[in-house]
Amino acid sequence: MMSLSSRSLGPSAIRPLCLALTENMKIETLNLDAVDLQDEGCKYVSEMLLENSSICRLNVSKNGLGPIAANYLSIAMIQSQFLQQLNLSENKFDFEAALSLSRAIAKNDRICNIDLSKNGFCSRSGNVLGSAIAENKKLEKLNLSWNEIRGKGAVAVFKGIMVNTCLKSIDLSWNGLGYEGTLSLCEALKRNRTLHTIDISNNRINWKAAEILSRALSKNTTLQVLHIGNNPITTTGAMDLVEAAETKTSALKSLDLTDIPVLSETTLLAFVINRQRPFQFVHGDVVHTPDVLGQRFVLQATAMQRLLAYMKRLGIRPVELLRGFDKNVQFDITKDEFIKRLKKCGVHLFKFEMDALADSIAVHGNINYKKLVDAVKEEIYGERRLKIKERQQIKKVKEHHKRILDLNLPTKVVSTDEKELIVVTKQQGGTQIKKLPSIASTSYHSILSSASKISLSNKEDEILSARSKKATGISYSAPLGGTVEKAKTKKKKRRIKKQPTVKSWMSKAAV
Repeated sequence: MMSLSSRSLGPSAIRPLCLALTENMKIETLNLDAVDLQDEGCKYVSEMLLENSSICRLNVSKNGLGPIAANYLSIAMIQSQFLQQLNLSENKFDFEAALSLSRAIAKNDRICNIDLSKNGFCSRSGNVLGSAIAENKKLEKLNLSWNEIRGKGAVAVFKGIMVNTCLKSIDLSWNGLGYEGTLSLCEALKRNRTLHTIDISNNRINWKAAEILSRALSKNTTLQVLHIGNNPITTTGAMDLVEAAETKTSALKSLDLTDIPVLSETTLLAFVINRQRPFQFVHGDVVHTPDVLGQRFVLQATAMQRLLAYMKRLGIRPVELLRGFDKNVQFDITKDEFIKRLKKCGVHLFKFEMDALADSIAVHGNINYKKLVDAVKEEIYGERRLKIKERQQIKKVKEHHKRILDLNLPTKVVSTDEKELIVVTKQQGGTQIKKLPSIASTSYHSILSSASKISLSNKEDEILSARSKKATGISYSAPLGGTVEKAKTKKKKRRIKKQPTVKSWMSKAAV
C-alpha cells in the first residue's frame, strides 16, 4: 500500500510519481486522498493505470475533480485490466461528469466496488446512472450517498436496480428519496433477487412510504440488511416493517431503525423473530403511546351493522325479522319486546347498544315495519357509498403510482467510441460537446527510455523553469513524459498605406 493522503502534491509532483509507478509490480493500493490532483494530475494517474499491472484499489477522493477528470477516469475504468475498487467521493462531479462515469460503469467488466458519495450529481444525473446500473454486469457494491438524488432521478436509479443481476449492496442515504423513491424501491424489490444490503437512512421516508415498503419486504426473499433510520416513519411505520420481517418469506437478518421511537409491542415482536432465526433490531426509544401521525383507527361495527350481519347469516329480510318478533302480525311492537327478542335470537349486542338501536327505529315508543325497513335501507346505501369511495381512492392511488413509475431509461448511456473522450462545457448559448483525443495511445517505453538518460539535477532545473513560466493550459494529447509547448501564434502584418512623395505629387500636378 502507498498512501499520500493530504500531502497537497499537485500535478507537478504527481507526474514523476506516475512515471515510476508504470513499472512497479508490488503496490496494490494507492491512496491519493486530498493531494490537490487537479485535472492534469488525474490525466497522469489515468495513463499510469493503463500500464500498471498491480494497482487494484485507487482512492482519489477530496481532490475537487470535475468533468474533465471524469473523462480521463472513465477511460481508465473501461480499459484498465486490474482495477477493482475505486473511490471518487467528495469531488465536484456534476451531470456532465455523470455522463462520462455512467459510460464507464455501463461498459465496466472488472471493477466491483465504486464510491461516488458526496458529489453533486443531483436528480438530473439519476437517469444516466440508472441506465448504467441496468447495463452493468460486474459491479457488486455502489455508494451514491449525499448526492441529492430524488424525484425522477431516484426512480431511474431503482429502475436500473430492478433489472441488474450483480449488485449486492447499495448506499443511497442522505438523498431525500421520499415517497417516489420508496415506491420505485418497492417495485425493484419485487423483481431483484441479488440485493443483500440497502441503506436508505435520512431520506424523508414517512409512514405512508413505510407501509408500501413493508408489503414489498414481505414478498422479497433475498434482502438481508435494511438501514432505514432517521426517517419520520413513526411508531406505525416501525411496526409495519417488523411485521413484514416476521413473515415466512422474508430473509431480513438486520433492521436498523436508528433514532425512530417504537412501541413495546414492536420490540416484543422483534424478540419473537429472533427466537426463530438470527435477527438484529436497532431502534430508538421505547414509548408507551403511539405517534399521532400515521396512527390507524379500527372502526367498530355499529349495532345496525351487527343486526344486518345477523340477517345475512340467517338469510332473512327485515320484514321476516319483524314477523318473527310480532306474533300478533300487527307490524308494531314495543321497545322492550324488541330488545327481549334480540337477546333470545342470539344477536351479539350489548344492552346499551340494543337500547340505542331500539331508540333509532322507534316511533312514539313502538317499533314498526316501515321504520325498520328505512333504517336497514339507509345502512345498506351507506355501506355501498363507502365502498364506492374506497374504490375511487384506490384507483387514484394506482394512477398516481403509475405516473411516478412511468419513466423510460435511455437504451445507451453514451454512444461513442472508446478512443474518444467527451467533454461537455457550459457556454452562454447552452451546452457544447467537444471530442478530445484518447489517452490510451501513449507509448510508455519511449518515455522511460528518455527519462533514464536525464539526471535528477536536470529535472529539478526543468521544474524550476516550468514554475517560472506562465501556465499555458493542459495538453490532452501530450505523453506522460513530454513537455507542454506554447502554441505559436502568427502575427498578422499590418498593411501601412504609403504616403505619396513630393516628386510624384508635382508630376501629377503638371499633368
